[in-house]
Amino acid sequence: KPDKVEELIEYHSNGRVKSKGLVKNKKRDGTWKVFDNRGKSIKTIVYADGKMISSTVHNDEKPKLRDGSAVTYHKNGRIKETGKYSKGKKNGTWKEFDKRGKLLKVKIYNFGKVINEQAPEVVKPFVSYHDNGRIKEKGMIKNKKREGEWSLYGKNGKILRTSYYSNGEIVDKTDSGLINPIKTYHENGFVKEYGILNDGKREGVWKIYTDDGKHKENITYDNGVIKERKKI
Repeated sequence: KPDKVEELIEYHSNGRVKSKGLVKNKKRDGTWKVFDNRGKSIKTIVYADGKMISSTVHNDEKPKLRDGSAVTYHKNGRIKETGKYSKGKKNGTWKEFDKRGKLLKVKIYNFGKVINEQAPEVVKPFVSYHDNGRIKEKGMIKNKKREGEWSLYGKNGKILRTSYYSNGEIVDKTDSGLINPIKTYHENGFVKEYGILNDGKREGVWKIYTDDGKHKENITYDNGVIKERKKI
């Protein structure tokens, strides 16, 4: 259930808007605009759960640089964007969501400059079943073609084979013994793993990601056997 978010407008005695912004669960949240009795914008205040986290003055006074966490919302109350400011600029991980709450994009900022950007690809999970109800085969479909890791199971539930696909084609080893890079996906379309195979076995460093695009771990393989795990 989404948080209850409403717009609140306060007025001067002459009828002009004094301040306006969003109230989430009866507490000020997000960006608030403050105006003088002539209608001039004089201040921007950012709140988080009722607490002021930054204030910018729009006059001859020296403005305070925005710092700390920030959240903006769609009109239906769902989160639109989350992230942090450092010295008035976006910094670190920022996430963008659609009106239904689905994660659309993850951007990594370095003081206002985008240094990395990830967006989910259009992939869908596929599962088929044996007559006894056990899973027969499962994997991901991208652009109506098999993509990434696919697993085949026997009627007893035991895994029989794991295959890797790229653009609908099963990946074979090259003359050098290495294959093309392989990606596997989370159900929301973000990359789950990225690495290479050698003769059908995982080899070298595989990068592991969370379902919101964050690089969380590197796993080093040697002939399919894990040799090292390193948290990021």
